[in-house]
Amino acid sequence: MSLQTDLQTAVAKVTADGNLLHDIVHGNAVSTVVTESGPVKTVAKAIADVVAAFGDVDSARTTTLGARDQAVAGAAQVAADKATTLGARDAAAASATSAAASAQAAQVAKIMWQGPWDGTIAYANRDAVTLNGTSYVCRQAHTNRQPPNAAYWDLLAAKGDTGPAANLGNAVPQVLGNAATGAANFASREDHVHSRGALVDGPANATDGELVRFDGATGKLLKKGGKILAADIAAGILGSIAAKDFGTAPGQVPAVQADGRLPASVMPPNDGAYLFLLSHGF
Repeated sequence: MSLQTDLQTAVAKVTADGNLLHDIVHGNAVSTVVTESGPVKTVAKAIADVVAAFGDVDSARTTTLGARDQAVAGAAQVAADKATTLGARDAAAASATSAAASAQAAQVAKIMWQGPWDGTIAYANRDAVTLNGTSYVCRQAHTNRQPPNAAYWDLLAAKGDTGPAANLGNAVPQVLGNAATGAANFASREDHVHSRGALVDGPANATDGELVRFDGATGKLLKKGGKILAADIAAGILGSIAAKDFGTAPGQVPAVQADGRLPASVMPPNDGAYLFLLSHGF
């Protein structure tokens, strides 16, 4: 059931109860009124019954007047309830009217999308179309009036500007961070490179055949290696002493002594006879 139906039912019940109360107060001395709780004597009948039973008119009158006052108070309450119910009914009716008006306004404002503009279609008010990336809404029914035509179309959404071309393939490199194009200043671009994972960056140029070394401990920056230095051997970059097969046995590389000479164990005997023979070709 709707609110309006509930209100109408309540008003009908209040009206019926008011009619019953009227019959009780103004009925004759021999009548009873049928209510939901059973038959009720009229005020006149109640007085007549009291007089018949007790013969005390004054007492009966006092009782009757009390009953009358109660009936009048009840009637006033019924009237107040009726007024409240009618007020609620009127408020509900006003709300329903407002809701209907809002629904009608929404229907009037609704846009009907029709897709790309077509000169063969008959467009009605609020029909919307698109043409060359811009959308329009019809303001006057027509056929074959191409947008933009202010007499028949209103702008709905204009086409946006074309964005910059993407840097694809062999396009010119863009500046990263605040470093100049092509610069090797990796630190000024680390906010771009480090955030993209395990990438590396090297110097702007190099000499063919040079070694490559890591610059720092991050594993993300390279530097020129140059030539092999003595420090590289001392630091074990080219391998440990054991790995180089140093020694004096056949096939091994002898280690140079502190004075820069080879060990005597790998040199020929240093005696005069041997030197004499060597000097004369024997």
